[in-house]
Amino acid sequence: MKTREIKFRAWNKKVNIMIDLNAVTPLALAIDPAIVGAGVGVYVPDDNSLIIEQYTGLKDKNGKEDWLGDIAKAEVGGIVHYREIVQAESGAFCISLPTMGASSGESLIMLITCEHENVGNIHENPKLLEKT
Repeated sequence: MKTREIKFRAWNKKVNIMIDLNAVTPLALAIDPAIVGAGVGVYVPDDNSLIIEQYTGLKDKNGKEDWLGDIAKAEVGGIVHYREIVQAESGAFCISLPTMGASSGESLIMLITCEHENVGNIHENPKLLEKT
C-alpha cells in the first residue's frame, strides 16, 4: 500500500498569499530549532494570521494536487457544482454534492470516487462557491 505524501500550506490572511510550509521549514529550523521540538516539524506563528491546509494525497482529473480548502468542480445530473474540499469525521476527503433521486439535500461524496477538476481555492476564488 502506498502511503500518501504529507504536505502543508498556509493562507496568510494579513497579506493574502498562499505559503508552502514545506518550503519554509528549513528557515524556521534555522531561526530556532527548539521551537519545533529539537528540529522536527514546521514552525508556525501563533497569531491567527495563518489558515493551515493539508494536502489530501489525491489529484484531480488533470493531475493537479487537491488540498483542503480547494474548490472542486464536479457534475451531477448534468449540473455543474463548485464545492470546497473538506475532511469528513471519518477522515475521508470529500465534497458535498446534491443527493439525486427521491431524497433532497446534500451528501458527502468521497473525493477519490468522483471525477472532478480542481479550479482554485476558497481564499483566492471565493466567488466560485457562489455559482451553485
